[in-house]
Amino acid sequence: MRCLAAALFVYIGSALAAPIHRDRGGTLLIGDSMMRVGVGPVLRRAIEEQFGPPVDLKAKASTGLVRSDFYDWPNAISKLLQARSYHSVIMMIGANDCQAISEDGKIHKFGTTSWKDIYAKRLLTMADQLCSGGRKVYWITLPPMRLGGFNRRIKQLNALMKGTLALRPCIKILNLDRTLSNSGNYTSHIGTGKHRIKIREADGIHFTGKAGELVSRIVIESMNR
Repeated sequence: MRCLAAALFVYIGSALAAPIHRDRGGTLLIGDSMMRVGVGPVLRRAIEEQFGPPVDLKAKASTGLVRSDFYDWPNAISKLLQARSYHSVIMMIGANDCQAISEDGKIHKFGTTSWKDIYAKRLLTMADQLCSGGRKVYWITLPPMRLGGFNRRIKQLNALMKGTLALRPCIKILNLDRTLSNSGNYTSHIGTGKHRIKIREADGIHFTGKAGELVSRIVIESMNR
């Protein structure tokens, strides 16, 4: 982590500086509060500098794929994609989804076989929406969480997301564990001494703006491949 923290400052001054590929078309950033807080605003600026506008951030807190009665993401995505033509979409969602699903008059507890089947189907529905028209889609997985029980559920959710979205070659899965964790475990800071960086907010869930810079590095490197 020391090398990573030191390299961050070099990277921000170079790799995110010179605009390139300004004919890529627009980019859409969507998700829940994990995208809206820390990641989204920083990532939007970084993508604009690299690839040019428009870069739209449409993240809504307390949403996910489980409570479609509260917020219908497939319907929202349909409207967003009709309103503007995007070349790339970056998604970060799921932190609110470690709960039961109500469907067809039944309650499906988190982690059960029926829950996984329903959630995987919803993932693929969203993936097909985002990929339509040949868009490039980058799906950011969730980082380790501070609370042990919540973290175990997030690990289950990440595993399901990775396995399911691997069925769609148009989806590029971006894993944050190697960069924004302590060997796959939760940490609030990375680095040491003057290069010590706070990467998580006090709630033990959301990223800081500094962490958003590291996420931007991962996303832009993937977009440049």
